Amino acid sequence: MASRYWVGGGSSTNWAATTPTNWSATDGGAGNETVPGSTDDVFFTANSTGTANISASISVQSVDCTGFAGTWTQANSTTLTITGTLFKLVAGMTFAPNASSRVIAFTPGAAANCLVTTGGKVLSSITINDGGAGGTVTLQDTLTMNGTTSGVFTLTAGTFNANNQNLTLSTFTASNSNTRTLTMGSGTWTLTGEVGIWTLTTITGLTFNKDTSTIVIATAPDQQARTFAAGAPTGGYNIVTVNANTQSAPLGFSGAATFATFNISGPNWLVLTSGVTLTVTNAFTWTGTTTALIGMESSGTGQATISVASGSPTVAYGAFRNMAFTGGATFTANNSFSLGNNSGITINAPAAGGNTARVIGG
Repeated sequence: MASRYWVGGGSSTNWAATTPTNWSATDGGAGNETVPGSTDDVFFTANSTGTANISASISVQSVDCTGFAGTWTQANSTTLTITGTLFKLVAGMTFAPNASSRVIAFTPGAAANCLVTTGGKVLSSITINDGGAGGTVTLQDTLTMNGTTSGVFTLTAGTFNANNQNLTLSTFTASNSNTRTLTMGSGTWTLTGEVGIWTLTTITGLTFNKDTSTIVIATAPDQQARTFAAGAPTGGYNIVTVNANTQSAPLGFSGAATFATFNISGPNWLVLTSGVTLTVTNAFTWTGTTTALIGMESSGTGQATISVASGSPTVAYGAFRNMAFTGGATFTANNSFSLGNNSGITINAPAAGGNTARVIGG
C-alpha cells in the first residue's frame, strides 16, 4: 500500500497518464511516481494543480480531497472503484459528471466501513458490491445524483447505511438474491427519474430497515410510465409520498408491501398490480381537485386491493376502477367517480358533474 498525491505535470491530465505521471509520493512533492492502484490511497490537496481526468476505469483504496480546489472530470463508460474505507469530495472542488455510464463503485469487503462524503457534488451512478464479504458504505452528508436517466443507485451486495441523510436519486435498485442490507435512516429519499424508479422485485437475501425514512416520488420528468416495484420487504416502508404529477404519466405499483403512511396528491394516476394487496397502516386523506383528480385502478380486469385496518380513510376528487378496499376501515370518496368494479368504498359523485379527463384512459 502506498500514498499517491496528485501534483499534475504529467504527459496528459489523465489519472493513468505515464512518462511522466501526475502523481507524487508526498504532498506537493516531485511527480512521476507510479499511478495509484487498488491498494493505494489517493490524495488531492491544496497543492494539487490542474484538471484531473478519469479517462479509463481505475481502482484505488481511498480518495481524500481535503483542501482541493481544482477540477475532476470523468469520461463516459468509466468506473472509479473504491476498495477501502474513504471517499471524500469537498465543496471547493468541481466535479459534475452527467451521464449514467460514469460510475463510482464501492467494494469495501472484509467487513470494512467506507465513509462517503460528497461535499455537495452531484454524482452520476453508484454501485455497492462487497462480494459478500460483509462490507458497509456509510453516507456522511447529503447525496444528490444527476438527471432523470442518470443518478442510478444499485445495491448489489453488502450494506448501505444512509446515516439519516437526505438522498435525491433518479432510480434505486436492490433486486437480486445476494446478501445485502439497506438502512434508510430518518432522511428523505426523493426519486426524480423515469421508468423504473424503485426496484425491489426480488427481496431474497435483503435486510430492509425502513427506520423513520420518507420516500418522495417527485413529479414525472416526462409522460413515460413509471414503476415503483415495492416488493414485500419485512417490516414494510415508513412514509411514501406521491407528489402531484402534472405530466399525466401513470405510476405503477407492484408488490404486496406495507406502507405506514401513504400520501397521494392530485393529479395522479396509479396502477396497482391486479390481485395484489397494498396495506396501509395509517388511515389516509387523499385530496384532489376538480381539475386534478386522483385516479387508481388495477393492472388487469381483476381487482387490486388497498387494505387499512381501522379509521376512516377519505378521498376527495378521485376516480377508481377495479379496486377493492378492505381491512376493517371505513372508506369514503367524495366528489369522486366509480369507473367500474369497485368494492368496499362509498363513492359519492360530484353534485354537478366533474372532470375525468385526467384519469380516463390513464
